[in-house]
Amino acid sequence: MEKTDPLPLDAYLIADFARVGRTKKCEPWRGSQFLALKRLTRHRLHLAECITREKTHMVSNLYLKFSELQLLDDGSQPFSNIYGTTASAVLTEFMSLQDIIDTPEEELLQFLAKKSRNRITDISRTSNLLKKAARDSYRLDKCMYEPLNVSLASSFNCIQTYHKEIKLMDQAIERCINGMNPNAFTILKSIPGICPVGFRNDC
Repeated sequence: MEKTDPLPLDAYLIADFARVGRTKKCEPWRGSQFLALKRLTRHRLHLAECITREKTHMVSNLYLKFSELQLLDDGSQPFSNIYGTTASAVLTEFMSLQDIIDTPEEELLQFLAKKSRNRITDISRTSNLLKKAARDSYRLDKCMYEPLNVSLASSFNCIQTYHKEIKLMDQAIERCINGMNPNAFTILKSIPGICPVGFRNDC
């Protein structure tokens, strides 16, 4: 109801509502539910910022370990996502770039197929691009590879954990919104581009 009344009517309205429910326009106050949703969305933002911060932190380690991956354009890049599962396996399970170069072609193909779960369309091309990138990258002293691998593995683990937590947070946010107003929630989801947690291109 309007809150710009010139007279102090609030007390009368509350009394009427409490006695006989006369104020029909009033609805149950759901401020606590909005506060709960606010907590969830802010924590989701915190998790997303943690992922961004971790990726920014590991850029220098990625460049030291495999410099060419940071320089290639999309057409020459062996991985669609340098922070994905397959790239993570290559960067952490091969101790050095020379190990990638020296790995037999068939063995490398099997490795990529296994780590990508056969999702790579042209695995031979990916293998060739990977070996070429390894040959074109800077070389480091041998004592550097183990510390870099440990650091990269830790960063990848952190990113993976944050992604899992974001999925759980998305589920909690969806439950919270659905409990507030199911009809409005259904209407919002019917709009292309709007998902339970926000805006996405694949909705």
